[in-house]
Amino acid sequence: SAIVDCSLLTVIYVNDLNEYYRSYDGVLFDKDMQTLISFPAARMGSYELPLSVENIEPYAFYGSNLTSVTLTENIQQVG
Repeated sequence: SAIVDCSLLTVIYVNDLNEYYRSYDGVLFDKDMQTLISFPAARMGSYELPLSVENIEPYAFYGSNLTSVTLTENIQQVG
């Protein structure tokens, strides 16, 4: 929840050596990319989830300016 209210955030970077988190295309995921944790609020347009994503954390898209999100058939839980 540390970055939930960062309304000007357009990209999230994570060091490749981080054991728990990963950034892919500027979006924050768990290391295995099974859980989308946070989407940058100021990023606009549409977004298609990677096929590996099974879970979306609560508030992952809070305050986002997205016009659409494409979910995959692998989604099991939306927080």
